[in-house]
Amino acid sequence: MSNVITMKIPVKKITVIRAEGPCNLCGKKVEFNNFQDSYYYFLHNNSTYPKQNEGYDKHEFWVVWDDGAEYKGRLDVKQVTCNDNDMDIAKHIKNYAIWMTGQAKKPYCGMNKYIEYINTIDIETKEYFKDLLLRYDLECFSNERIEKAVQELEEKHKKEQEENGKCKSFEYKGHPCLKLPNGFSFGLSKAKEIINNIEEIKKFVANS
Repeated sequence: MSNVITMKIPVKKITVIRAEGPCNLCGKKVEFNNFQDSYYYFLHNNSTYPKQNEGYDKHEFWVVWDDGAEYKGRLDVKQVTCNDNDMDIAKHIKNYAIWMTGQAKKPYCGMNKYIEYINTIDIETKEYFKDLLLRYDLECFSNERIEKAVQELEEKHKKEQEENGKCKSFEYKGHPCLKLPNGFSFGLSKAKEIINNIEEIKKFVANS
């Protein structure tokens, strides 16, 4: 028995273009050197994606491996808390390759219809996807690592919410200003005016 471990062909470049969502994030090429970095890109933009039952945002992507092989596809991205968030490009390709080679365990269409569909696929296409599964790197994170990444994102979001609940000082054209949690901002002169009339303001609120 051979103990030789066959190394899979590594990824050279991944390109993603967002087609739906905020205008300032769409139509721009974003490039990565591995599946992990592309996953973090989606996590970073998580709050801009639709939640469960709110649809999805389309993204075009293509992957190039070290030997020049390519794969192009489309992602339907949702927020990471959705089970079908489609953020993991490697998983997306692997699942489709498994489907196209007749290896899906629980096809949504039922096993009989799935077998009928597989029988319509030409041998060349099947061999292409078998080769993709056998020889090419299609690994992003383990489930444990993904759970940790999601936890990190949730902690970051919680921290941002806590920060947004505080007043923040800033400068505008060289003048000190204060921004309240609700987004209302004012300068030093307005702050002094509020302080000088604080009792009247309290009465106004109490009687409203």
